[in-house]
Amino acid sequence: MQTKENEGFKYHKPYAEEDLTPNTETKKVVEWIGHDKTVLEFACFTGHLSSWLKKFGCKVTGVELNEDALEKAKPYLVQSIAGDIERPETWAAIKENSFDVVAFMHILEHLKDAETALKRGTERLNDHGIIIIALPNVSNAWDRFEMLRGRFEYTDMGVMDRTHLRFFNQKTARELIEGAGLEIVDYFSPWQVNPLKVFFYQIPLFWNRPKVCKHRKPPRFPRFSKNMTDVVMLLKCRKKRILERNT
Repeated sequence: MQTKENEGFKYHKPYAEEDLTPNTETKKVVEWIGHDKTVLEFACFTGHLSSWLKKFGCKVTGVELNEDALEKAKPYLVQSIAGDIERPETWAAIKENSFDVVAFMHILEHLKDAETALKRGTERLNDHGIIIIALPNVSNAWDRFEMLRGRFEYTDMGVMDRTHLRFFNQKTARELIEGAGLEIVDYFSPWQVNPLKVFFYQIPLFWNRPKVCKHRKPPRFPRFSKNMTDVVMLLKCRKKRILERNT
């Protein structure tokens, strides 16, 4: 069951022209979706992404558990559905059966059964459509070194958000996607950390300045694995292509 109910608007992101600057999550998602598409957006919340998609001629069906947040999103939606995506009646309320895009933006980690939700989303995707997934990476260098120090502390936001029921890294995210009959066709991380700086700030002398090593622009250290650098994983997926062999 989703866990955003009664949490106010802590996930609200105000509209800003800077959203479409390079290396931002919104910029990449809008690029992947394009113009004039039918979009099914789960956990649309107050409609931040939906507002941008409407500007590009997209018709968005939004599903959200928080009814107060959904009220704010309604001006950007062609259909608004208040409900838990882990309940069948929510899926039954979706009018469209075939979408160009299905978006799971920072919601799968809040679900008890992310696999089933993703499979149901895949069933609502047309043959040439895409699914976009945003997930936090618990194996990023910052949280990895925090755990090495014996620190496993929940927070109000971010990777260790106290409402997360599941934790993913590069491997388990791909297993989730492949298990739903999807393949990854593009990947981007809008939020990364520099593992060298993270290690540096594990030295006790610098423990009081931990936020210095956190940043959202990609670090120029390609020799590190994505599992170390990427705090947020943004994945563009499609249905697996079945190759027909000539007999």
